Amino acid sequence: MKPIGLAAIGLGLGLVAFDVAREPAPRLGADEAALVDGRPIARAELAAARAAAAGERRDGAAGLSGHLLDRLIDEELLVAHAEALGLHRRDPQLRALLGQAALELVRARAAGEPPPSERELRAAWAATPWRWATGARARVAVRRLDGAAAPAVPDAELPLSSLRTLLGGPATEAIAALPDGAAAPFVAGGLELTVLDKKSGAPRPFEEVRAEVAAEVLRQRGDQRLREFLAGLRARATIRVAADLK
Repeated sequence: MKPIGLAAIGLGLGLVAFDVAREPAPRLGADEAALVDGRPIARAELAAARAAAAGERRDGAAGLSGHLLDRLIDEELLVAHAEALGLHRRDPQLRALLGQAALELVRARAAGEPPPSERELRAAWAATPWRWATGARARVAVRRLDGAAAPAVPDAELPLSSLRTLLGGPATEAIAALPDGAAAPFVAGGLELTVLDKKSGAPRPFEEVRAEVAAEVLRQRGDQRLREFLAGLRARATIRVAADLK
């Protein structure tokens, strides 16, 4: 076999380089302002940046498009670098921000669904009348059944809406179902509750609280979509938990 000369090797490398150079650059889509390592920057992003800049400047955003696009390109490069460094996995604050952004996207999709019907709204209003009542309050002593620290509930009459934040839905629903006055200790939501005083307040008619009911129904819908979304992610993921933490 004849040895391959340096000239032949150089010619081969030149042909390869020529072929690479002739490879066409990726085409931008009609809705793309730029591509950064194959990652698109949408024209809508540039338009949003231009609108934000126009709102902050007296002269609007005239002549800023090039500068704003450069800034978006730099931002894309920095995001890609952060991903390469694994910051989205190692930085707790960044992880929390990304998780929150994902949650907001799920809730935004739920908000884009058709609005609740009149029948749904009236059913929600009738199911939890204490939520819409004026002056629905209770004073409660709380103890956890497992001996752990109980929720910090002030020793004072609190609106049932505030108790719901502190104790959760099941416990508050149980309190709301009680007659006015004091009640013997009972268990709900994993807590032992002693109601020292409870006032049902004055119910408000549906038409008066319609907007509040609609907001609550939409909030519950968003929470339900979020639970469904997370359940789907868990079903598709492979998760292993240490035996002592199960």
